[in-house]
Amino acid sequence: MIYPNYVDQYGLVNAIHDAGHTLHKLDNDIIVDDLTAVQAIVAAYSPLPLSQNEAKEKIKAASVTKRLEYVTDAPGKDAEYKTKEAEAVQFEADATVGIYMQARATATSETAQQVADVWNAKSLLWRTVGASISSIEDKAVIDLDAETDWTNCVGIAQAAVAAIEAV
Repeated sequence: MIYPNYVDQYGLVNAIHDAGHTLHKLDNDIIVDDLTAVQAIVAAYSPLPLSQNEAKEKIKAASVTKRLEYVTDAPGKDAEYKTKEAEAVQFEADATVGIYMQARATATSETAQQVADVWNAKSLLWRTVGASISSIEDKAVIDLDAETDWTNCVGIAQAAVAAIEAV
């Protein structure tokens, strides 16, 4: 059947296909398999949730990419970082030299204090960077969740990605 005055919206064709209906163009007409069912989909359709989700995914990808500039993504690495941070804090508190600290000091001829200083500086850098990335991402998600106009989602995502990349 011909669908008169069909106006495409972002993601609408996929929603129609996902509902099991066909839609194709023939000359200047839009042909659908079930006009009543497709009209109901069009009437109920909002591109906002899809736009919000796509924007959030772009922001998440940017934050992951930026984080990987500062940390190594390998099994057990996050536990190693936390252990090193805890050893540096413990050393500052009572001069206890932990196993990672001793291993590094032995391998590099650094003093335990030098190792603690390096690890404390790295920890502070990561906490600062991590907090910056997280706050940008959190704010953008709040803005996207509050958005009522799907066309604004791309701009929110672009601004957040640019801010994350600038960290």
